[in-house]
Amino acid sequence: MKTDLTPLDASKISSLGAGGMLKNVCIVKEKGDIRRFYEKYGGEKILIAGGLTNTLVLSGGTDEKVLFCGLFKGTEVKSEYIKCLAGERLCAVASEAEKNGLSGAENISGIPGTVGGAVFGNAGSFGSEISDLVVNAEVFRTDDGKTEILDRRELGFSYRKSILRPDKDFVCEVTLNFKREQREEIRKKVISVSAKRAATQPKKPSLGSVFKKAGDVSAGFYIEKAGLKGFGYGGMAFSDLHANFIVNKGGGTPEEYLYLMTLAEKKVFETFGIRLVREVKVLGESGNS
Repeated sequence: MKTDLTPLDASKISSLGAGGMLKNVCIVKEKGDIRRFYEKYGGEKILIAGGLTNTLVLSGGTDEKVLFCGLFKGTEVKSEYIKCLAGERLCAVASEAEKNGLSGAENISGIPGTVGGAVFGNAGSFGSEISDLVVNAEVFRTDDGKTEILDRRELGFSYRKSILRPDKDFVCEVTLNFKREQREEIRKKVISVSAKRAATQPKKPSLGSVFKKAGDVSAGFYIEKAGLKGFGYGGMAFSDLHANFIVNKGGGTPEEYLYLMTLAEKKVFETFGIRLVREVKVLGESGNS
């Protein structure tokens, strides 16, 4: 059975523009790749990675086996529904929806991540979440090789969470439900959201929001009040536009990003007694930090 594992340079893929090597990667391009990977490596510890838009790969990389779905793409439109493969970008899905006069994805149209990752973490923006659109998701269990189709209720969505298990539940395909609307009206909403995003979020390379909200308060509020807004370390810095973003100013390393992330956790806890919860996943942390 042929299941090729290949090295993948995270710095070439990551939205941060920095990262080490994923040394043993199965690049998923079709569903059969997942099954073949399981039949050969089932039972071993694996990692699941999408577009590396909220995943920090430290410079030492990782030797662990990785299922990478960033090239597992495709959409199919039927009436008010769009079926998406896991590696499809949210922005591409939003564009497809707009083209077909389907409304509902405008607020999340600028999120750079993949559909699979968005469902796993119930990604959202400007008051909308992917769970608002989800009908069901086809999930492959990498621990027992079973495939399930879970509906929206069974996925157990909450703020930036679902019931899906890290590195065990691989989202293969997602069906989303939209509403019919005039394309001109959808375009107006997209333009409005894009302007709002440009005014409130940095353009420099980043991994998006570093931390989840603390209650109903943005983590950026606490980071700023702790005196870290704009603070830099090496080539990385807290954005001076939005403190809950760490941006790569040029030549930044994953370790510098991790230092700032850890510093924010420490300072916010010391100042406010609040423990920030990471949105960014770190690979290679043990043994490489």
